[in-house]
Amino acid sequence: LPLATFLLLASATLAAWQWQSRIQSQAEELANNQESAAITAGIRDRLKLHGQFLRSLHAFADAAPTQDLATWRRFARAMDIEGSMPGMFAFAHGTAVHLNDPGSFEKQAKFPVDRGNAKIFPKTSGDLAVPLVFIAPESPTLQAVIGFDLLSETARRDAVTRAMLTGEIAMTAPIELQPDKGKKRPGVQMVHAIYD
Repeated sequence: LPLATFLLLASATLAAWQWQSRIQSQAEELANNQESAAITAGIRDRLKLHGQFLRSLHAFADAAPTQDLATWRRFARAMDIEGSMPGMFAFAHGTAVHLNDPGSFEKQAKFPVDRGNAKIFPKTSGDLAVPLVFIAPESPTLQAVIGFDLLSETARRDAVTRAMLTGEIAMTAPIELQPDKGKKRPGVQMVHAIYD
């Protein structure tokens, strides 16, 4: 009888422990799911905000098609992305350039900036490039990106193509942002096509 009582109590203890473990595991899973849902909602809200910013940038470009650099700088300062756009590192404008016309990059007049020393990079074998001609906020690190060809990398090229074909905002797969080269910090780029 004492052995039977011991086995019964041991079985009951083991069953209670398994039941408690299962409840604790379910509670942890529920907490993780709720945390994941909150993070997902935060990312979705942030991406919507960034998308709205791109739409406003598009509207700005359409409303005043002959910008000068001073106008763009005022716009960039007014947008204050560092203070009002959490998670946004920079915004930029690239323009399509036909590489079979050697002077077309320097002659671009839609968003005139000083391109005297700017070169399209990296070298491409294609006949079309989309080099960045304006980037904000202004800093030496970001200014070094002027001339970077958005068509030079597959993920960026795919996003540019989707934006052009759909007329909607497109986002790259995870990429390494040009100013972050070598830091191995993943980022994404959102693209919205603007047509003359």
